[in-house]
Amino acid sequence: VEDELRRRTFEPVDGGSAFSTTVPEGGVAALDPAPGTVLPVGSQVEVVVSKGSPPVDLPDLAGRTVDDARRILDEAGLTVQDVREVFDPEVDGGRVAGTDPEAGTEVRAGSTLTLLVSNAVKVPSMLGRSVGSARDELRELGFDVSVRQVADSDRSVVIAQSPGANGRAEEGS
Repeated sequence: VEDELRRRTFEPVDGGSAFSTTVPEGGVAALDPAPGTVLPVGSQVEVVVSKGSPPVDLPDLAGRTVDDARRILDEAGLTVQDVREVFDPEVDGGRVAGTDPEAGTEVRAGSTLTLLVSNAVKVPSMLGRSVGSARDELRELGFDVSVRQVADSDRSVVIAQSPGANGRAEEGS
């Protein structure tokens, strides 16, 4: 670019550097005055060199929907490359548990990342229900059910459960 400016009778000068999401690091991010400006012979033109994409701190997306997380990341100039399920006892199933790399990490705009989505299943309350209906519902949710009871009958009533109601557990547990 500097040689091209000299060929056109202009004097290239250092215009510093700036972040650019479109020009790779080391490339020419801008000229000042801008291309197409009419200048007298021998005028100075500042050449601004790209520092590459600006740094972005990865936001904490825990608890958000996948669509909401994608929108936030897109606005920050980041791309979701992969979605992976993980068990997180603190986050409802189907919601974002985190990212890889993790929240707070500084990355470059334009980077890709993996969304970690919780596969935790919310445990319903079975108290007062018959053992048979409780077992059936819990198995439908993907749990392995173990019943401890005095009398071996599906009509017995559930008086306690572990994990407790509204807790989160991993499918198959």
